[in-house]
Amino acid sequence: MPKKIQATNLEAAILTVEEAAGYLRVSRTTMHHLFKTKMVPRARIGGRTLIQRTDLDALLARAISGV
Repeated sequence: MPKKIQATNLEAAILTVEEAAGYLRVSRTTMHHLFKTKMVPRARIGGRTLIQRTDLDALLARAISGV
């Protein structure tokens, strides 16, 4: 069963993979595909993968505009 993500975490500027997946309402596997295809940049710091929420918002904007 996936972890429940608190709304306050989704308002943060930096998200974990789990939080980013929850924000986009996709699976972790889809998130890793987005990383592999370089559609979403990530940072690996201290063994953690971190994503800027603004990058997720930009992905959604591109998807909506069809670019």
